[in-house]
Amino acid sequence: MKRILSFCLVILLATTGAFAKYRSLSGEISVKGSLNETFEKWPSGTKVTIQRLVDMSDAGTYQRGLHYILNVDGQQYLMPAEKIHIIDLAKPGSDAEFWQQAFLKNHLYEYWDDVNYSTQLLREVDAECYDYLENLRGILYEDAYATTLAQGLLAKLCSDQIRTRQNGNLQIHLIQSPEPLAFTLPNGGFILSTGLFCALDSEEELAAIIASEAAHFLFDHQIKNIRRAEIRAKRASFWADVFSSVSQSLTYDYYATGDDRYLGTSLIADMGTIISLVCLPVINRFGLNYSEKQDAEADRLARELLTYKRYRPEALVSALQKISDYYARCGQDEGILRYQSLENLNKRIETLAGKNKPAPLPGTIRYGKQTYDIVNFNAALNYSGGMYQEAIRLLEKNITNNRADSETYLIRTQAEMAIYNNEEANERCLAWLDKAEQLSAHRPNLNIDKQRALLFIRMDRIAQATEALNSYIDKLTQYQQQQPAAEEERMWIEKEINWSLLTLEKISR
Repeated sequence: MKRILSFCLVILLATTGAFAKYRSLSGEISVKGSLNETFEKWPSGTKVTIQRLVDMSDAGTYQRGLHYILNVDGQQYLMPAEKIHIIDLAKPGSDAEFWQQAFLKNHLYEYWDDVNYSTQLLREVDAECYDYLENLRGILYEDAYATTLAQGLLAKLCSDQIRTRQNGNLQIHLIQSPEPLAFTLPNGGFILSTGLFCALDSEEELAAIIASEAAHFLFDHQIKNIRRAEIRAKRASFWADVFSSVSQSLTYDYYATGDDRYLGTSLIADMGTIISLVCLPVINRFGLNYSEKQDAEADRLARELLTYKRYRPEALVSALQKISDYYARCGQDEGILRYQSLENLNKRIETLAGKNKPAPLPGTIRYGKQTYDIVNFNAALNYSGGMYQEAIRLLEKNITNNRADSETYLIRTQAEMAIYNNEEANERCLAWLDKAEQLSAHRPNLNIDKQRALLFIRMDRIAQATEALNSYIDKLTQYQQQQPAAEEERMWIEKEINWSLLTLEKISR
């Protein structure tokens, strides 16, 4: 009798246009699987398709609550939602099937139907995200190649299937930071740092970090944490404190003070600006202080997604371990952005890896080719911030991968000169500069002669220093005459020529 009533009710759902006794939470879906125990008249092993999740709360006294509409051998049946465990889901055959399965298994259809955030809260959060992204412009790493690489990975992983309370898709923003950062703002702004590209060694590892952070956004963890913290009060004063502490860029400081650490080929943000915009108060303000449960939830979905996309799921452990290694090298145990502390990060790695933690995955040649320019840039960023050993370590990656260029060896010289001053190190630096000059034959690097002059002065080889300074002046003059320079570039050339002339006067006395 029960089976007959159930079947009749489904027929009513399917055939009566005026039917108003159920609400569809999922819309039309197609999730395939097989029964692992008997259901209705169907034995274990029967193939089924879940076609819809519905709310039967208004269906009279019979079978109230959430139900799945199943298609079994061409017939439709209602299954109470709590019996989903009797269906073994099939391997997804498309992105749509993967995400429909993910939404079912993680009860997201129910969550989206039930969630009731105040419009005022969402408006405030969106406004803060917008203001924050606007202020990030000062530390953006504006390189279309790198942005396309990251956005392409995100599109490959999530496509347009990811559903949240937000309209539109996740958008990548690359920022300058020596730290390996990745986090998603509540409005879908996806922040990756140059330091993350440098800490990792393969596309798989980068995909793993992106997948995990995207999963946090899918689960709405940021908004949940914001609501829990109740920190929306005094919004204006909070951001006024953050943005007022943002300093001018290193480029401006160079023109004002003649900072010799400025590299003419790169526009490097001031470390103070980076620290002000990417700090624990900001991270917490956006609800990114995830709990262990939230990290575990996101990591589980990320590994399922990686497996479906034919990446190795262990890439997530490998990537997190390399991020942990960075902070361990820097001696930073607390106040770690996104992970709060090194202890928390290592605990997360242990939870993922279990007792037999696998060795980190090796790097790939393809990834080295894709990221060598970012590695050079981040080495310069580390050098400008006084982190000379880390700069050298990054440059060694490019040298080892046979991706070194003129800038690689120039920054390597500058970093080594900042740490060492002995005959062996100075001769090694001369060799680096010779290598830099060889590699700049088709694209002259004006800074090589300047650095060689500084090195010769240190070595008390005045005649060679004089020759290098004169060569530097000649190249600057030729460069200025060959093409019209922008105002900032003209100021830099004049400043460098004046510096060279004053230096020549000093060493000739």
